Amino acid sequence: MENNTSPWIRQLNRTRPITTNEILDGADIAVIGGGIAGVTTAYYLLKHTNKKIVLLEAGKVAHGATGHNAGQVVSYFERSLFDIAETYGLSMAIKAQASVEHAWILLEEMREECNLQTPVSVFVKPVGFTSLTQVMRLLKDNQVRRLGGLPTSPILISDEITMPIEAEMVSDLWKYTPKENILSLLETTDERYIAVGQEKAGCMNSAMFTEELTGYLLATYKERFILCENTPVVDVLLYTKNAILTIPGGSIDVEEVILCTNGFENIRLVNHAGDDIDVKFHHNVRGYVGYQMGYLAEENHPPTAVTYFDDPKSMMHVDDAYYLLTRREFDSADTKANSLISLGGEGEWLEDATMYKQDAVFPKEIFSKIDSFAKRVYKDAPKDISYEFTWHGLMGFTRNNLRLIGREPKNNILMYNLGCNGIGILPSVFGARTIARIVNKEIVEKSIFDPSE
Repeated sequence: MENNTSPWIRQLNRTRPITTNEILDGADIAVIGGGIAGVTTAYYLLKHTNKKIVLLEAGKVAHGATGHNAGQVVSYFERSLFDIAETYGLSMAIKAQASVEHAWILLEEMREECNLQTPVSVFVKPVGFTSLTQVMRLLKDNQVRRLGGLPTSPILISDEITMPIEAEMVSDLWKYTPKENILSLLETTDERYIAVGQEKAGCMNSAMFTEELTGYLLATYKERFILCENTPVVDVLLYTKNAILTIPGGSIDVEEVILCTNGFENIRLVNHAGDDIDVKFHHNVRGYVGYQMGYLAEENHPPTAVTYFDDPKSMMHVDDAYYLLTRREFDSADTKANSLISLGGEGEWLEDATMYKQDAVFPKEIFSKIDSFAKRVYKDAPKDISYEFTWHGLMGFTRNNLRLIGREPKNNILMYNLGCNGIGILPSVFGARTIARIVNKEIVEKSIFDPSE
């Protein structure tokens, strides 16, 4: 087996040749990064402005983190909503949460307008808990949602559990249910799970979606859209009224530049019109390698996405361990299997993300941990799983675990739509629409995603 075999890339079945352009004069805005963030940013810029856009991708479109993720579409943050409200205030936290959830509508509008055929399955996602501490933290989040006027779904608690007295104050946010219902919703027989949270979620091949959208842009905006694959950006030189990007074949002079990539660690930012940006920026974003494994099965179950807080000591924080299971339809010509079951959650931090290699060997220790989890928790897992896919991808995490969307304060020529923080699809779409509004000089309210000084 190859070291990094993503089912999303396998299913992509791309036939479009590598697109490179040597004539880059006349572009107004450069978008760096050909993942879902970069391509949706280009889409909204082309749709809502008259600017000429050049999109620069170091490799191939959708072959980075977009093609090496868990395939889940979710709207929560890798940070407690309660904590966000304490830090930024209730109003700002609710606006941020509502904005990301609105991206469901943006995603569907995009699919309809561009006639995109990539399927998106939407359902209620169960989140499994093994401790009351985790349950109480989710209750706090749901209290914030209710105070802000956002809809909430009750947490289901095993009727074998005695809830703390403080939980009675918010008894409308949870309810008891038989233990067998908890286990059934989580598709497990593991008796350690005591509660289930519920939220809207989905699954989608974001690589296929991004490649399909790229084809639409190439066909629809022939005069205003330039795509350059296999074109890494080396330097971004920022001036008062323009930016010059150095690439292997020369340079590009543009009015504005937008970073939408997890490969930013390889790009040097030079601000000739103010204070240094490079050191601060690279200190603010760190790399995280996420690992996934998948196998094909003959199952008649509907698509789903499940999160398991498997360790009772987990505090539901980005640094705590949890596992993901995603099940979706998967066409395979050489087998009768009709479902792809993918599992993951293990990962490792890379303070120097330039050290990440996409063809790196899948670690045996992580393989064993994910395999052990699958056999222990997922009730339909075969005794001897034959994994057809093992893959990993580099994600960009900001230090505050929130996406970065907007203009760089030290030089407004530079903008960001990045920091997937493990949850990239909906925030990428929301960020893309926001960037187009900023470029179009619309009034955009201050948000928790704003780049800071």
